[in-house]
Amino acid sequence: MEPRVETAYLLDFYGALLTPKRREMLRMRYEEDMSLSEIGAQMGVSRQAVSDGMTAARKKLEEYEEKLGLVRRYLAITQDKDGHFKFVVAEGVNEPGPIFTFGDTNMRTRFSCGAREFVNRWSEAGPTHHMAAAIGHHIDTILKVAEIFNVPVDVITR
Repeated sequence: MEPRVETAYLLDFYGALLTPKRREMLRMRYEEDMSLSEIGAQMGVSRQAVSDGMTAARKKLEEYEEKLGLVRRYLAITQDKDGHFKFVVAEGVNEPGPIFTFGDTNMRTRFSCGAREFVNRWSEAGPTHHMAAAIGHHIDTILKVAEIFNVPVDVITR
């Protein structure tokens, strides 16, 4: 993902954890597309102070993401074998029944292609072991976001 886009996401998720001054610097840069000099003039500090403050803020946002992984989970994004980002998506139906007590399985899901074929397709797509689950149908939204960010999508099943 492009660093600018990634920073915007990190700011959305973790910005409230930054100091107000650093949050405002990042907001002006990534939401208003202001230059470092413009931000410095508006905040009454040097361009270097803005650069240093933004570097420290970005580092803090990356630390939060490293520990919490909210952006990664929200985007349901993974990487291919060459390290490029991609989405791997599937839709299924959660079924009532007992929940397995081993691993981190927390739902019973039925996929239109069947469990065996789903596992084969999912494995061939090569995602990491992380996944995000949501209620509703979101593949069309993910496809639109992927097109905007120029990120490939593997649709496993609908």
